[in-house]
Amino acid sequence: MYLKYARSLMKRFADHDLISLGAQCAYFLLLSLFPFLIFIVTLLTYLPFTFQDVYNLLEEDYVLLKCSALWRINGKY
Repeated sequence: MYLKYARSLMKRFADHDLISLGAQCAYFLLLSLFPFLIFIVTLLTYLPFTFQDVYNLLEEDYVLLKCSALWRINGKY
């Protein structure tokens, strides 16, 4: 039963050419990442906050959360 299912799965995998589709998806995702980042950086210049505001937000929230997670892992919490 399992062998029949595995053969059927491999046949459908080959019929639909999933290896090529996966490669195409990965290629176009990587290709579209840099224009998206350029768009985001350009968009951020029009928003009413500065780099220092973003840095302070990340420092307060992200770094403190990361440190508290490390303390819990090491048993110091």
